Amino acid sequence: MEKLENRNNVRLNNQLLLIDALRKEKRTITDLSDYLEISFCATRHIVDELTACGLCKYSSKQAINKRGRIPLFVEINNNAGVVCGIDFSTKIIKVALYSLDGKLINSASKEDSLFITKNHLAKAENMLKDLLDRPEVNNRKLLSICISSPGIIDTKTYEYVSVFRLEDQKLNPVSYFTNVFSVDVEMYNDVRIGCLAELKTGNFPYKFLNGMLFRIGTFGGISFINNGKIYTGAHGFAGETPNYILDDPIALKNDMNGRVYSLWEVINNINLKKGLPKLKYDEVINIEKVIIDNYKNNDPFTLEALDEACKYNAITIISLCSLLDLDYVVIEGAISDEIFKKICRYVTDLSVNRVRTRIIQSTLGAESSLIGACYQAQTIYFHKSLEKLNQKRLRMDEFKINPSFKDI
Repeated sequence: MEKLENRNNVRLNNQLLLIDALRKEKRTITDLSDYLEISFCATRHIVDELTACGLCKYSSKQAINKRGRIPLFVEINNNAGVVCGIDFSTKIIKVALYSLDGKLINSASKEDSLFITKNHLAKAENMLKDLLDRPEVNNRKLLSICISSPGIIDTKTYEYVSVFRLEDQKLNPVSYFTNVFSVDVEMYNDVRIGCLAELKTGNFPYKFLNGMLFRIGTFGGISFINNGKIYTGAHGFAGETPNYILDDPIALKNDMNGRVYSLWEVINNINLKKGLPKLKYDEVINIEKVIIDNYKNNDPFTLEALDEACKYNAITIISLCSLLDLDYVVIEGAISDEIFKKICRYVTDLSVNRVRTRIIQSTLGAESSLIGACYQAQTIYFHKSLEKLNQKRLRMDEFKINPSFKDI
């Protein structure tokens, strides 16, 4: 039994690698054979298997500018359906439909309350139904949904453990969308799913070992990469940065506090300097736009507050890079090139020992959570299809893909 399991893990790994390669572009059998480092015949067998279950298809022969046999290409079967990503990371609800090979079909967004309510979910439901009715979907069925959400989320049940933006702690978006659309639904922390997007489609180097996503948005967050995998922690909650009572004088004076100094805190710092009251959590204001516009207009209070924020965030980056000896840090969020460069300068100027970590700016900006949700929605469908394929082949209805094969 153990030998059978080991052999099947090798086979499953090759199936997943092959699908991963085809998600990037169509390939020939020869290309896939070289990629998997297995024989042409073994690769052809895997492709035939995945084609039979509808995951892949052979492309029509393409003419090329050379003599000889025209190669046959393999690609993801987009006719199987579409997948959906839903992003609740900000007060703007974002919904997008993607094809199975990772191409955007259409999307929609709507500003709403910062707090996640049942009405919030209903609006996302109606947005998704509207997108599915559009002609570019071409009547393809919805296959899976992945939700990006703030807060601490149980990675097994997808229930909220803790999130201040939830009106009712019993509200369960996964159950809600599962009941409405009758498809597989998963939900992940917005920063962690954004890190997945950076890994798969963003600015993280193709090959690396250890890194960190450092998000500076309306609220902040951190996600770690350990040996090429997203680090989940002892209880599956890794990535949530510490929360402090900011009026406490010790917390205010403690620069090295291991957390992201967010734009929410920047604008409250600006209001403090101007003698204005603090923002309420659900106050209607586009914090990112206000700060960026004021920064461009050289507002002195904004310049001073942002400079302090860059310093605090640089200190956090120095602390974590020194402690964890990271290869890369990707800084993400609605920040300008000037702010990114300022943080990098502070990292250089404030570190006693030179930080050897490479710091790079995200190419996905504020869209990483939605992109990551769409990417994971594709994976949900691929994994479910492979489970069914292997259940049939092994005659084991209880077969499940081992969590070690999953990206998040």
